[in-house]
Amino acid sequence: MKKDLRESGDLFKITYSDGATSYHRANHKHNYSPESFVKNLISTYKGRIKKQQYVHETLIRVFNDKDLICEKIFSGSIQDVIDYKVQAVANDDNAIDKFVSRTMYGHKKAQRTVPKNKSKILKSKDAEILYVDKYWAKNHGLNKYLLVDSICPLNSNYLEVTCNLERI
Repeated sequence: MKKDLRESGDLFKITYSDGATSYHRANHKHNYSPESFVKNLISTYKGRIKKQQYVHETLIRVFNDKDLICEKIFSGSIQDVIDYKVQAVANDDNAIDKFVSRTMYGHKKAQRTVPKNKSKILKSKDAEILYVDKYWAKNHGLNKYLLVDSICPLNSNYLEVTCNLERI
């Protein structure tokens, strides 16, 4: 019987030029070498910057550090890779990613962000209302959080949003 590659993974350790380390999981179906894994992280960084999406600290470090060392340190089932990563991070004093998922789907969601040029805040004594450009919001999957009856008095293309967003 053929092994399902979606249920197996690899763990990569990246050592930066300043001695800091980070650990990353990848699905085995991608068949990454350490070099291709770093290239994928750099491509992810560039894509997220272009789309004005959240960029994690490790992506920034990988992009900026030209002397990093990447190595594949473990392969196995996804849950085994997660368990190994938890142990590796706990035992590594130089690890910058102290938060790791302990279950297969237990990872933390990133804080949603909105560019300042696509949002407006109106403040009063009692409240603070965040408005976002309705076209930007629709392109970023925030339709269900828009209040179509609450239009910004400064710009009619901006609608009130009900979810928590961080302005960047």
